[in-house]
Amino acid sequence: MPVEIRSPSVVPSFASSVTVALAERKQQHLAGRYCAAQAIERLEPSAASSVVGRGSAGQPQWPAGLTGSVTHTDGLASAAVARLTDARSIGIDSEMRVDRARAERIRTLVMLPEERALGGDALDDGTRVALVFSAKEAIFKCLYPVVERRFYYEDARITSVDLATGSFAAKLMTTLAPGFDCETVVRGRFEIDSMRVHTGVWLEPYEP
Repeated sequence: MPVEIRSPSVVPSFASSVTVALAERKQQHLAGRYCAAQAIERLEPSAASSVVGRGSAGQPQWPAGLTGSVTHTDGLASAAVARLTDARSIGIDSEMRVDRARAERIRTLVMLPEERALGGDALDDGTRVALVFSAKEAIFKCLYPVVERRFYYEDARITSVDLATGSFAAKLMTTLAPGFDCETVVRGRFEIDSMRVHTGVWLEPYEP
């Protein structure tokens, strides 16, 4: 099973070497890598000394035999890691819930018209936008290491949101790679708390 660790945005053991002038984004990145290291150590102690690298597109590069994902937002960093025998790839994301005014500004950037009523009256506009945004980010993080191709918000459509089970489904709107065409359905889970929306997506282990 994937292992998830959450931490504050500044991790003392890592931040001690960081100057006061270091940008918040760098602090969040550092916290995310700390969470990744802790998750690896808990899941696979023999890989505890391994360094999580950085790919050409900025994606984490995991130790052999492992896959995972990292996310960070205001005041939160977390990581999930799994063995490749349990998951082919993982994507997680956390986003701040937004107010109605900001939701109006970013809706057209991240949402398709068909997604604007997801969850019905049970979701306010700000939470709905954050959920769709986060779900698509998690999908990208999960699929990019497999398809090795950039894609965008309009290339995946969230088709359903089940508040009772905390689950969602999405359909690809374009062919990304063999086995990932516009009929591909991706499923994930979500959680909504008082400040943020958290989403996770995974692929079943690869079968030759």
